[in-house]
Amino acid sequence: EAVPIAECVNDAVQPLLPEIAHKQITFANTIPGNALLPVNRQALDIVIANLLRNAVMYTERGHIRVSLDGDWLTVADSGIGIPADQLPHIFGRFQRGGDQGEGFGLGLAIVKRICDHHGWRIEAQSTPSQGSTFRLKLS
Repeated sequence: EAVPIAECVNDAVQPLLPEIAHKQITFANTIPGNALLPVNRQALDIVIANLLRNAVMYTERGHIRVSLDGDWLTVADSGIGIPADQLPHIFGRFQRGGDQGEGFGLGLAIVKRICDHHGWRIEAQSTPSQGSTFRLKLS
């Protein structure tokens, strides 16, 4: 089905808006409202929700930006970042970003599993103290 990508992002960010406001994070969804991609909506909702939840959890101030370039969805933040030695392991089960935040370290493992199941590609880049960028190829 053709899924409105901006709407998925807006739906996923709704429950996070109070924390975004509390932390004074600037949130930007630059995806055009008419951007449609033929993807599984439920799966995409779960992936976006997990990526945004992590971005909010690990960003104290600054920004979170979501964009779409062709079939590449990008979630970028100015959070604490991920050390280079941990980056290869972030999609493993029970991997957590240090002591900050809550959770069991399953969010990115779920994201990876969904991406693998649907033939999507997920990439992560990060610099400690500068933030992280997750790119998802939805084809």
